[in-house]
Amino acid sequence: MKGRRTLRPSQRVKNLTGRRFGRLVVRSYRGLSADKSALWECRCDCGNVKTVMGKHLRRGAIQSCGCFRKERVTETFFKDLGGKKFGRLVALRVSRNDGGCYIWKCKCDCGNVVCVKGAKLSNGHTRSCGCLTRDTASRRMKWFGRTQRGSNHPRWNPNKTDHERRKKPQEFRIAKWRSKVYKRDGYTCRKCGDNRGQNLNAHHIYSWDTHPRLRHVTSNGITFCRKCHKRFHGRYGYGSNTRKQFHEFMRIL
Repeated sequence: MKGRRTLRPSQRVKNLTGRRFGRLVVRSYRGLSADKSALWECRCDCGNVKTVMGKHLRRGAIQSCGCFRKERVTETFFKDLGGKKFGRLVALRVSRNDGGCYIWKCKCDCGNVVCVKGAKLSNGHTRSCGCLTRDTASRRMKWFGRTQRGSNHPRWNPNKTDHERRKKPQEFRIAKWRSKVYKRDGYTCRKCGDNRGQNLNAHHIYSWDTHPRLRHVTSNGITFCRKCHKRFHGRYGYGSNTRKQFHEFMRIL
């Protein structure tokens, strides 16, 4: 084998084949190292194969392929979380050991059962099965609906009249216009071809604010998915949009 030396008759090496050192069992002789130490191929009880110097085996410096040290480290840092509560989660039992990281099976207050890393439970990263995030978002939306109304809304336009702000007739007309645009475009984004349900937006080619006469004209609408609609307004802004901007956006890959 390249890089290793073979024994000369004058050199005496004690045969270690078949002997056990800790978790290692010597299988065969592998030659000499650069400092003329005998190398032995060993098989660990965990199944791994490792080449070790004979002097390290005899001194007890190496007794495994490295698995023993990993287990000792894991045992040292293991924390029993059974029965403890973290937010909405109660740790039931260890589900598995993933490379020294314990995965705990937990039950949420809502009834769902999830598997979470012990470290994420301890540091407060995970406190529910996901229901806590949904409930928090719902409360925020309710708060936004109560406080961001009328003149407090960030998009409030003081130049509009009360007639222009009437919601029900306007919402009915815009919903009818949106349905016509979707049906004409086959319920498919004209930019990327996305046709997933609940993922479409009817975009005004000539913007709503500067062209009131075209607000409910089907030919002034185009079907975009949410991602493409967001990209368009991220590039050209909200308001004062034109057909020139639309054609330019459609040419962008």
